[in-house]
Amino acid sequence: MSDREAQRAAAKAARKAAADVAHKAAVEKYGDEDDDGCRLTEASGHFFVFRRPNRGEYARLKTEAKDGGSFNAILLDTLQHPAREEFSRLCDRYPALEDELGPVVLELAGLTGEALAKKR
Repeated sequence: MSDREAQRAAAKAARKAAADVAHKAAVEKYGDEDDDGCRLTEASGHFFVFRRPNRGEYARLKTEAKDGGSFNAILLDTLQHPAREEFSRLCDRYPALEDELGPVVLELAGLTGEALAKKR
């Protein structure tokens, strides 16, 4: 393993350790993944912790979606890790990151796609 690869692996391990600490704190406050209180997820080599959105946050998402909005507001509302400034920096670096993480929060909100109306 080259020095650069070792540095990248160490940086990723440090990010994971920080996310694990944040996830543990969120589990204590909001509940664990078994009851969909919070979720630790990885995207673009970074780790994120989100809590379940409340009804008002989800309603705002639906309103903004009708106007062509993005997942940005609900992601920021429910983000537990990393800090908002770091998240914004990562979104600038990875423009599709919000689209990648949005479904995680939607799933926490209870949108699973399993309850589809059957046409008869």
